[in-house]
Amino acid sequence: MRNTFNAASPYKRLDTMKDGEILHIPTGTNVTKEDMMEAVSEARVIYISENHDNLAAHEAQLDVIRELHKKHPGKIAVGMEMFRRSAQKELDSASEGKMTRDGFNKLFDREWTADWRAAYQPVLDYLNNKKIPVIGLKPTTATESAVRSGNTSPDVPELDMNDPHHRGRYLPFFSGANTTPEAAEKKYRMMVLWDEAMAERVAEFLKNPANKDKKLVVIAGVGHIGHGYGIPKRAYRRKPHNYSIIVPAVGHEADGPTQLPLGDYAWKVPYKRAAQPPRPPSAPRGNIR
Repeated sequence: MRNTFNAASPYKRLDTMKDGEILHIPTGTNVTKEDMMEAVSEARVIYISENHDNLAAHEAQLDVIRELHKKHPGKIAVGMEMFRRSAQKELDSASEGKMTRDGFNKLFDREWTADWRAAYQPVLDYLNNKKIPVIGLKPTTATESAVRSGNTSPDVPELDMNDPHHRGRYLPFFSGANTTPEAAEKKYRMMVLWDEAMAERVAEFLKNPANKDKKLVVIAGVGHIGHGYGIPKRAYRRKPHNYSIIVPAVGHEADGPTQLPLGDYAWKVPYKRAAQPPRPPSAPRGNIR
């Protein structure tokens, strides 16, 4: 019988899970972290979603990265929504040990936002200290500008705008009483661009012969990972591969108009909002998804 509260978890309501509990969503089976890690370690790509401002989600991400690094030392890289493709040379310098912690932090602040760096700091420090390669997933500003203006560009990836589950979930999100259908469509196109550009980077990693024995951990917002119709599906379209999706869930993840499972594993975590430092009223925030 379909779970009408959260069809994405057909066997168990996410709001009934206890903090720390891990659910294998397709079967409704509770598993230990060790069980989950043994299973996901077989994948080439391990997706770990987040609510950007939730400290607990980043703690879960770090836990997974740490365990994978122990199991496969020198064989993992981390793709992050928070960095653009254009920052790759600087990211490479960091993984080669040529960038200080302060320099890495400044790069993060430039690419994402200083507002929530405290939430990401343990992850950033671990990646920097272990010299784990970081891959910038976001499209360049030039690619974004080309899509906004409707111009063609060699850097614009193939955009699938017609996934019925993804479109049904997110196009209404950009619509409203004061938003025209054309404006909503343009905003939706930008979200699809982010998904496709990040998926393209995942596929490039997988196709690179230098990475044939390596695994990629992908960190991005739940809107880009949950249900698999964001980055995972679009990366698989470009390069079929084995992947797993872990969702650090707070218990009320939106189901939306889809019956697709939320992921492979729901890891129940509390909602611990990261403190934000004071900033001038005119200062821009980072991209929030």
